[in-house]
Amino acid sequence: MPQSKDKGDRGERELCRKLREHGFGAIRSAQVTGAKEHSHSADIITSIELVRFEVKRGYEDVSITSKKFNDWIDKACSETPSELHPILAWRKNRQPWVFFHPNQGPVLRVMRGMEEFYTYLKRMFGSYAVDDFKVDDPSTWKTTDTFS
Repeated sequence: MPQSKDKGDRGERELCRKLREHGFGAIRSAQVTGAKEHSHSADIITSIELVRFEVKRGYEDVSITSKKFNDWIDKACSETPSELHPILAWRKNRQPWVFFHPNQGPVLRVMRGMEEFYTYLKRMFGSYAVDDFKVDDPSTWKTTDTFS
């Protein structure tokens, strides 16, 4: 398996752990579908039902002004159903997670770190709604029964 694929898989697992630490259910979609190639689906499936995540890990040479970054944003938007919000989650080595929410038009909302992302979710959906996305036991949320 190529090293970049390994890093991507590790990034997905790491973000799932971070989301679970905040009380949300989260699992890599490859674990649920059993698919090795899951380019048609979200990178991770979470209990935050109104959000679809595209996850990137590494890419030290990429900046938010690069074509590659724009391609990631375009992919996140084009693969997200209209009723959901696309979120690009990206973490470079030795850096915190950064979350990008491409709003309608040219505006790109940027959140640095899990706390800022959590605060943004509360502003976007309301505190009570975000609390509804939390699960009783995030460590057991990943059972396949959840997706039946």
